[in-house]
Amino acid sequence: MQNCPRCGAPSQTLARFCGACGLFLPLPGEEGAPGRIADPRALQVPPSFQKCIDAADLYFNWESAWGDQPVLGTEPLAIRIFNRGYGLAAIELLIRVVDRTDACMVETQRLVDILRRGMTTTIELHSFELARPVGRVEVSLVSAEFDRSQA
Repeated sequence: MQNCPRCGAPSQTLARFCGACGLFLPLPGEEGAPGRIADPRALQVPPSFQKCIDAADLYFNWESAWGDQPVLGTEPLAIRIFNRGYGLAAIELLIRVVDRTDACMVETQRLVDILRRGMTTTIELHSFELARPVGRVEVSLVSAEFDRSQA
């Protein structure tokens, strides 16, 4: 027997879905942490979004907070996070911004309270945090909890 990582209901060890909440259950030895279990009913990812590191169903894109591609390269950035899978809460993300020479300018952790299935949220990095033009942005999942209100 194993317990569902989202709702805690007991399930047979080789069960693929929780009988109580429907969560796709990892096999023994697979990663079962919130945010790292792929939803078999995952939604389509919007164009221009790329996968977050260490996350099964979180994707992101970035642009100038003023809209479209950065013009100056040092204006505020809007980083949009999209969840195509299971609802998550208390999501801790690591955001790295590197300049055009691959030197890290910003490494910051941000917390997102809730990100339900199909929801997008925006994290803004202020211009004073960006000393040079941005080359690329990387977003990694540090930790999360399941959104139990959606279970």
